[in-house]
Parts: sequence; C-alpha cells; structure tokens
Amino acid sequence: SAAVAALALVTGGFLFAQMRPGPLGHHPDPERMLSMLTDYLDLTPSQQQLAKSTMEATRKANEPLVAQLKQTAELARTAVHSGKSEAELRAIASSIGPVVSQMAFTHLQAMAKLYPTLSQPQKDKLERLHEHF
Repeated sequence: SAAVAALALVTGGFLFAQMRPGPLGHHPDPERMLSMLTDYLDLTPSQQQLAKSTMEATRKANEPLVAQLKQTAELARTAVHSGKSEAELRAIASSIGPVVSQMAFTHLQAMAKLYPTLSQPQKDKLERLHEHF
C-alpha cells in the first residue's frame, strides 16, 4: 500500500546509510533516524523497541552485502582508472544490481514487520507523507 511505501521512504535512509558515509565521512546515526521516526509518527515505546531491534537486525543482515558493495565499488574505480573495456565495466555494473536488490528486500521485510503495529492515525500520517513524494 501507499502507507507501506511511505514508511519505507521515511526509514529508507537507513538502508543507504549502511552503504557509505555522509559528506564528512560520518555514517548517519541510526538512533537519530529512530528519533525522527518516533517524533513524526509519535511511536509508542513498544513500537520504538520493535523499530530499533528491526533496524539492528536489518543492519546485521546487510553487513555482508555492504562489504560486497564496497569491494565492487573499489573494483569499479580501479577498472575505470585502468581503462577496462565496456564489456568489463558492464559486468561490474551488472553485479551491483542483485546486491542492492537483496538489501532493498531486507529493508522491505523490516518495514512490513513494523507497519502492522501502527495505529490507524499513524498509517494515515504515512499516507499523507506519501502524497508529497
């Protein structure tokens, strides 16, 4: 539904925060993201705990995928700098998609776990957020 998509959007930064540091080399703070989600949806303590544990489980599940993406990014950088062929560059680029897809899947699983715990007013708020994107 649109509300699940909005929940994924609100917390989507968590997925990509796992992959690379911000502009100053700092990783976005999961606690800050949880705080923003808590404030926006007025999460109950039990919802906050579920969100926190789910975010942590997702982060752990994605650790090997993040490492794989970092390795592929380094391979891509080296390939570009060494003048590899278009076919070699395409092969590297093609290897990225399945990894990002798996990360997105684990993220969506987390969102699907959180969504049913939301009250109708919280779901409505997510619907309104989705209308802006």
